[in-house]
Amino acid sequence: MIEIQAGQVFETNEGGSCTVIAYKNASHVEIKFNDNYGLLAVVRTGDLRRGKVKNPYHRSVYGVGFIGAGSFKRSVKGRLTREYRVWSGMLARCYRDGTKQKNPTYVDCTVHKDWHNFQNFAKWITSQDHCDSNYELDKDLLVKGNKLYSDKTCCLVPACVNLLIHTSQKKISDLPVGVVMKPNGRFRAYMIKYGSQKYLGTYDTAEEASEVYVNHKEDYVKRIAREWQDKISADAFDALLTWTVY
Repeated sequence: MIEIQAGQVFETNEGGSCTVIAYKNASHVEIKFNDNYGLLAVVRTGDLRRGKVKNPYHRSVYGVGFIGAGSFKRSVKGRLTREYRVWSGMLARCYRDGTKQKNPTYVDCTVHKDWHNFQNFAKWITSQDHCDSNYELDKDLLVKGNKLYSDKTCCLVPACVNLLIHTSQKKISDLPVGVVMKPNGRFRAYMIKYGSQKYLGTYDTAEEASEVYVNHKEDYVKRIAREWQDKISADAFDALLTWTVY
């Protein structure tokens, strides 16, 4: 078998290629990946010949995300890290085939290019307040109607807060959120409060019922914000205090 030499180019199973920089022995071949990042790596001869060399900048997650070079790991002792699970879940919502058909709320949602790199996302999430509390990643609280996941638009909030501000946006008819029409043609306002449905009265028009719902909902969100004030970031708290249904 011909000895590997500097300058040789090998294809990888990921669809890219790399160039040999130096050959020391069968267990130490210095290569450079042929892409915009030009990462240097040391690989084995056998792996190189079989194309079994991993480029951390290969966009292996939904054709967009890549692990990158850094200290944050995809898994530890066979278990996916929390940082990776949150990151890959975010990418799935935006780029996995069929996701947007099943959940139209993610139509037009994208992830900032900086967060295509797992290392950048992991660095951000581990620097956040309460990052070890298993909070959820939210993109809508800080910027209403936001469609971009980024370090400027996202925050971490507990599941109950995340659910609180999202269920209010779901509509089951053409009526305003929090309003249903009774068989007699009048309109009932309702909301979910501390996990239970609470009726807010019956009114002659949908507009009246909606106004009551909006007032109660916004007051309730402020109350929850104060209950969680010491357990969420200052930005998230301020956003909850000024949150509106519409």
